[in-house]
Amino acid sequence: ALDPRCSAPEGNFRERVSTLIDEMHSAPKAVGSNRIYVPGEREWENQQRALSQGIALPPDVWETLHEAAKLSKLDITSYQTKG
Repeated sequence: ALDPRCSAPEGNFRERVSTLIDEMHSAPKAVGSNRIYVPGEREWENQQRALSQGIALPPDVWETLHEAAKLSKLDITSYQTKG
């Protein structure tokens, strides 16, 4: 890990990073692209979506997990399935 205080005064680092992110977001986008992501943004959005909407599992994965829960005597009746 790097100590940001080595390259910028403490407190100024966050401001510089924020400015850089804003500049990247406002850069011209490739044809067909709606936005520019900086590292970690897609993962953060995916995590927030999974927390609010859940994670879609293919039927075979759900069945495998259901069988594993039965073998482990876990109650999974509170989990919802869609589809």
